[in-house]
Amino acid sequence: MTSFRVEAKVSVTNLLKAVRQLSLPEMESFIHQVIALQAQRKSPSLPQAEAELLLKINRGLPPSLRTRYAELILSLNHYLW
Repeated sequence: MTSFRVEAKVSVTNLLKAVRQLSLPEMESFIHQVIALQAQRKSPSLPQAEAELLLKINRGLPPSLRTRYAELILSLNHYLW
């Protein structure tokens, strides 16, 4: 990994000069990190309780319930046909 000495205040011009010295993979990694930082700043943060609920929702159903759900859907399809 390439290292640079960075002073406390860096102008955009100097930062770009440093970025020019990166290898292509390092530059791509840097760009991804900058984009992630930008997204963090733009997106509103959720209250902790809401974030936890969204994690639970996105986890989906446990395997046993998914199996039962699939069985019910198959039963319904047979019934309708």
